[in-house]
Amino acid sequence: MTNRKSKKSIDLLVFVFIVAIMLTSYSSYSKYTSSVNASASVNVAAWNVKINDEDITNSISLSEELNFNPLNEDTTKVASGKLAPNSKGYFDISIDTSSAEVAARYSITIDTNSVESLNGITILGYEEVEIDSAPGLDSLQNVEYDSLNNNPKITGEILLENDKGKVVNLRVYLEWQDEGTDAANNAQTSVATSDNRSISIPVNILVEQLN
Repeated sequence: MTNRKSKKSIDLLVFVFIVAIMLTSYSSYSKYTSSVNASASVNVAAWNVKINDEDITNSISLSEELNFNPLNEDTTKVASGKLAPNSKGYFDISIDTSSAEVAARYSITIDTNSVESLNGITILGYEEVEIDSAPGLDSLQNVEYDSLNNNPKITGEILLENDKGKVVNLRVYLEWQDEGTDAANNAQTSVATSDNRSISIPVNILVEQLN
């Protein structure tokens, strides 16, 4: 009889011990948890570029050619508005980044090699001007020259003003020099006597973010 009571007591103790372990384990591994998904909103800086008032953000060429303006001081020798050997002229390029929210770098390459047969087409220099200002040749900046093909190049930076870009107006001057050789004279005469009577000089304008 005593043995049975002892066995029951032992069984009871074992049961209490097991229950105590279970309660302790549950208490040890249970906790409050919360989980949520989120996203970070980032405002992207705007990029917009206009060349001579034309939006080129998604374009590869201007719809209109750059307007060339001859500088004929003596109209008794060369008709007004025309270019001839030994005369000068200019064209304007307006780079507008006022709607952009990043600084920009520009590079303008003038492909004078494409008119190499017309010996004497020379870029004299350029200046930064106000819109509609009078042309002048007194304080021109020198152009750079591309190391690959020796074409003249103009480079610069447009920094932000009040968190926006701005407008830069560049005036590029060129001269059709008379080199006096038979080859040059023949080439120049050929252009002057053709039905088209125009010279097309390719100009590439690259505007990119300034890092």
